[in-house]
Amino acid sequence: MILSLQEAKVSSEIEIIVTTQNELFQADLFPDGPQSAAAKEVVPYRDALKLGFQRLPGRAATKLHLQVLGSTPLMNLLQPANRPHPTLVWEAITPRLVATAAALVTVLSCNLPAYSAPDWARDRAVIHMLVVEKMSEAWNTADADLWAMAYLPDSEFMNIFGALYLDRQANRQRHADLFATVFQGSILRQELRSLKFITDNVAIADLDQTLTNYKALPSWLKTAITTSASGSTPPLHTRMKHVLVRQRDNSWKIIATQNTSVTPLLQANELETTP
Repeated sequence: MILSLQEAKVSSEIEIIVTTQNELFQADLFPDGPQSAAAKEVVPYRDALKLGFQRLPGRAATKLHLQVLGSTPLMNLLQPANRPHPTLVWEAITPRLVATAAALVTVLSCNLPAYSAPDWARDRAVIHMLVVEKMSEAWNTADADLWAMAYLPDSEFMNIFGALYLDRQANRQRHADLFATVFQGSILRQELRSLKFITDNVAIADLDQTLTNYKALPSWLKTAITTSASGSTPPLHTRMKHVLVRQRDNSWKIIATQNTSVTPLLQANELETTP
């Protein structure tokens, strides 16, 4: 699935149809949800590649059936005005086109390992190593590069204040700034509270975090997290949620993160209303 999405994304960019991995994974996971115009164009391309891969074994290239599922640029090139939509099937349109399609599918088949059921125990261990051990090490050694290595290039990070960092480089730079200033010398402890596999290739990890030894926090936040037992520098507790995507080498990378502060004072007043 991941390889066909990446191929469809890159090939579509030639036709000035530009989208992101994040949009494509959302379209794949939630096909009935809102999608960008570019994602709607790229997803059928992915479907056509998968179909070609499924039909290639046991067929000669000249017998290849080419099925186009709503790919507008290719339909404009090949489709007579009276062809049905969205599924169109032709046999042997031209030897060159068939050979090109067969070559593309053959390349895909050479790069895709035979499917086998995921090793969930291994995946849990790999994800735990990434989001708990490696990211804790990155924070506690103030290593913004190591922190950023956990993320895909077009990943998204939302901090406890709702600020968005829309790619890996912005995420890396923000944490480099924090490590050099208000969180210099701070200690992060993490516990993986929940790990759910949404599909074979997508997982959601929820972590409980405790931050101590920080230099400063906004006064309102410090008040909100202070309890009678916490002293003058209360620990900052947060809940971190990561969306992770399996890579071709069976490693995992983060595509999206949201961090939320745990505020006892605000929680205690959550249901209060002002007349």
